[in-house]
Amino acid sequence: MHTLKRTLFGLILGALLGISLVGIKFAVFPQLAMAQDSISLSDSTSSLSSSELEVCIGSLIQIALGFLGVISVVIILMGGFKWMVASGNDDNIKEAQTLIFGGVVGLAVIASAWAITSFVVEAIIKAVN
Repeated sequence: MHTLKRTLFGLILGALLGISLVGIKFAVFPQLAMAQDSISLSDSTSSLSSSELEVCIGSLIQIALGFLGVISVVIILMGGFKWMVASGNDDNIKEAQTLIFGGVVGLAVIASAWAITSFVVEAIIKAVN
């Protein structure tokens, strides 16, 4: 039974990772395409506008935070599932509560990091322009 749980968890985590990688393709590559449009070739040198770099870095950070948010939600769901199948066993209920609490704290930290990242990236872009 324990092997089945690990296999199921691995499949779910793999599917979420695959979905996240597809999201990275659609979120990052348009910025890179826009950055290629702003490359100016003069005297065999190329320059990239710094605002596209900040946008690209900000997008990468937000994608990473989104992936961490998905992992945090999966942890909360695992805690809820563990609580449902605890059958009144106090130790299993405590473990489930710990998982749920950890997942909620993780979501709060991720939301704070996202807010700080958005603020900093916007401030840098405004300062550059």
